[in-house]
Amino acid sequence: MLYSQANSIYAVLAHGERSTPGKHWFPWLTAQMEQRKVQVAAPQFPTPHHQDLTHWLETMSPYWPYLGTNSLLVGHDVGANFILRALERLRTPICAAFLVAPPMSEQAAHYGSTLASFTDTSFDWAKIRSNCAQFVVYQSDNDPYVPLESGQNLAANLGVDLTLLPGCGHFDSAAGFLKFNRLLEDITVTLSTRQGAEIVPGMHSTKFLSAHVSNLQTW
Repeated sequence: MLYSQANSIYAVLAHGERSTPGKHWFPWLTAQMEQRKVQVAAPQFPTPHHQDLTHWLETMSPYWPYLGTNSLLVGHDVGANFILRALERLRTPICAAFLVAPPMSEQAAHYGSTLASFTDTSFDWAKIRSNCAQFVVYQSDNDPYVPLESGQNLAANLGVDLTLLPGCGHFDSAAGFLKFNRLLEDITVTLSTRQGAEIVPGMHSTKFLSAHVSNLQTW
């Protein structure tokens, strides 16, 4: 086991295409969540080489056993698409998924073939919805890569209202997003509802950024 703390909240952050866990608002969010006693993993997914669903699922493999009712997922860009595919495969529902600027299929032509394996088959929306208690979808009205319709359609498929944040571009450093306060506010509200979870800022949490787990469950 990677963890020894009871009633821990676990989070996995999935970055986007041609990105890393060290870019945009990911380092800031990781630090903020750790202050709230969340145990955070931010794996480096292969991109652009080997940017496909198979390799991303392999990268995710150490973290599957820790996804459950006290865990949440955060995805930016293609990371949001990946989270949807992960939710299709879970055995135990998670508490929340926060999806930022999701490039859904033909509505995001900028991505070309690098997006194909994440979107080339239909999503099992019923399975996805059943495996997550709460969804939040963030979209801007001036994203240079992902049109507004992408976020609107995803929110509709998930049965939630779109969180539209005007003028925020792609929610990346180019748009000035080294912090993402609205996302943190929403995550904090979610954390406050988790039974038995302490989220007092300033408390230390154990990282599992480079964890390895053997004998993984089949999912």
